[in-house]
Amino acid sequence: MVDTNELRRTNDDGFTIIEVVVAMMVFAIIALGVSFSTITTIRMTGDARSREVAANLAASEIDAVRAAPDPFTVLDATRTVTIDGTRYTVARSAGWVSTTGTSSGCGTGTGNLQYKRVNVAVSWSGQLNSNSAARADTILAPSSRLNDPRYGSVLVSVLDANGAGASGVTVSLSSTAGGATVTSSIPSTDADGCSYAFKVSEGTYEVRVSRSASLDPAQQSTPVKTIVVKKGRPSRARSSTTTPPLSCPATAPAPTPRPSCPPPVSTSATSARPG
Repeated sequence: MVDTNELRRTNDDGFTIIEVVVAMMVFAIIALGVSFSTITTIRMTGDARSREVAANLAASEIDAVRAAPDPFTVLDATRTVTIDGTRYTVARSAGWVSTTGTSSGCGTGTGNLQYKRVNVAVSWSGQLNSNSAARADTILAPSSRLNDPRYGSVLVSVLDANGAGASGVTVSLSSTAGGATVTSSIPSTDADGCSYAFKVSEGTYEVRVSRSASLDPAQQSTPVKTIVVKKGRPSRARSSTTTPPLSCPATAPAPTPRPSCPPPVSTSATSARPG
């Protein structure tokens, strides 16, 4: 006679396939959650470490800017640095702030130049949030007074064919009516295409710009802009940069290639209100 209790114990030994599958699914769900949490924690830790490095780079850039002897030499710049395999991009933007509170690269607004505002943003590869770069900013004041109430200032902006600042352009200022001879030298345009003349007597002046192998949209090698410098209120004159691309005439019969066309240069001059 068969013992039913013994038979029951024999049938209960081991697990069924369904039990095994359910156990594996539960384990997979738990393992997936733990893995995701671990990876996220590692990425957030690495991002926090990179942000700390980026903040130090931004602070270092600000220190370098503050050490500059002349605010006019502080311009827009971008550089890359690789630290521990992470690539950091340090972007610096600088602009003069006028008495109206507006800021631009050459300070070509409606007021006098007061100080230069510098902003530094540092981003890095693998950044979790691309809109949360490490940032720092500062302001730079000139070492001497720029604006004299007895005079005006002239701000010159020179752009290339692509609308970017044209550097190395020679700038001259000559009086045509009521003004005085400008004896101080006017620097060539900087990397932002800007040049400045301060303590200019009241009157009408002609601003001439020139650069070797360059023409303006009207195909003039030395374009001239007339400005009026007045005490007490600003006046400005600027040229359009929407002129169609410059076309060069053929200087040799076909099939000889045409000479390359020099980049056009456009000017924008502003007489600034004396402070």
